[in-house]
Amino acid sequence: MKIFPLYIFIFASVINLNAQRPEQFFENKKLGYKWKTGRVAVEPIYENGGYFVDGITYVEINKKMAMIDTAGKVLTPFKYDYVAVYDNHQGTIRVIMDGLSGFIDKKGNEVIPCKYEEVAEFIGNRSRVKSGGKYGYIDRRGKIILKTIYDYLPDETNAYTKWNGIVQLNSKYGYFDTATSKEILPALYDGIGSFENSMAVVTQNSKWGIVSDIGKFIIPCKYDRIELFRERRALVVSNGKHGFIDQKDSLVIPFMYENATSFYNGFAEATLNGKTIFIDTLNDRTKLPADVIKLTANQNVYKDSVSEGLRGVKKCEYKVGIDYVSYRNCYYTFIDMNNREAFILADSLSIDENGKCLMKEGMALVMNTNTKKFGYIDNKGKLVIPCTFDKAERFSEGLAFAARLAGGAYKIGYIAKTGKYSIALSPIYNKNYGGCYYGGEPFKNGKAKMILRENGSDCDRSATIMIDKKGIITKLGKG
Repeated sequence: MKIFPLYIFIFASVINLNAQRPEQFFENKKLGYKWKTGRVAVEPIYENGGYFVDGITYVEINKKMAMIDTAGKVLTPFKYDYVAVYDNHQGTIRVIMDGLSGFIDKKGNEVIPCKYEEVAEFIGNRSRVKSGGKYGYIDRRGKIILKTIYDYLPDETNAYTKWNGIVQLNSKYGYFDTATSKEILPALYDGIGSFENSMAVVTQNSKWGIVSDIGKFIIPCKYDRIELFRERRALVVSNGKHGFIDQKDSLVIPFMYENATSFYNGFAEATLNGKTIFIDTLNDRTKLPADVIKLTANQNVYKDSVSEGLRGVKKCEYKVGIDYVSYRNCYYTFIDMNNREAFILADSLSIDENGKCLMKEGMALVMNTNTKKFGYIDNKGKLVIPCTFDKAERFSEGLAFAARLAGGAYKIGYIAKTGKYSIALSPIYNKNYGGCYYGGEPFKNGKAKMILRENGSDCDRSATIMIDKKGIITKLGKG
């Protein structure tokens, strides 16, 4: 309880420090800095400069940069080609001199000499560096914690960190422990996937297998494709046929299927002689999962889609990526009860995470892969509303929000199942709000809310329009 007020004080102090920082001004084409009171903090003598962060910024003279404080004190010589003063510097500032990179501290002291071809911002106590065309990691004191021998290491400043830990050396891939920076798997593999339950998929010589997190082969690289174990079964592919193995690498379900998924809740979906079926872990094809109902001899469909007649399916081509094994080139399609492809989707707008069709009132939202326009299909897969809308939502109470760009302006409102606008905003609202519109909520109890967003000086990010099914605006205001 005693720490909390201190934390608030420190946090408020940091905010106050940045709130009171001097602002840029120019005089005779030279840059200086003034306090908000108008008092000059730094005389206008510089050709360029940044904004103050934590009491420091960079300035430039004769194409060379240095760092100064709010009193105008020059903290470093004018010798740098680049000084990276950002909000997230955490006391260590990246600099470049004569094409090489290093770090200085807030006082301008050199912490790590400019000797690297590249350096990344520090994340915690680690920065990725490049030397001699190879990557490694250093700590904030400049000590090497992972030798600069790798062709690839993840830049931890990248927001996408799923593959942190993968290394590449001489076109081969391995893994290191991101906490200790110690090698887990040597760089021996052509491709490698992420670890799950201490196992990862790897490839060698175009064959797939599974290794443990100590580098021991659980399944040797001998299959054309393999997935990690699910319910003690791993999906494997050989000569174009799909089957399943157990953790002893024994083939428990033979290579007999044209396609198959991993097991989930006791069942896997498989394709046999062009027909989609379900099998259990013993290859019994007579049972069905709880969420599937059998319609005829060779036709299965999800219960929540029976009345709609379509099932959503996600299809992927399996490839070895540049630095990992991944599922690539995925697309979505609707399959009818005869297992025919009814419509290809460009994204998952009408399919849930389990691959089930999300039809609303007999209509499904689809997108043309070429024009990126939206339209609707019915429960037979027929395109009943052409893909001509730039924005669209699912149907609710017989209406769906849709927007179409025409003549440089959006026509926005709600369409009926004929594809024609049943409700269109009057010209004044189209003019005032058409370019600001974000999205229309579904109708509920005869009313819908249209939320506006900021998109230029004439738009109000908090404005809302409440309309009824006659198009009468019942509310126009804030919130």
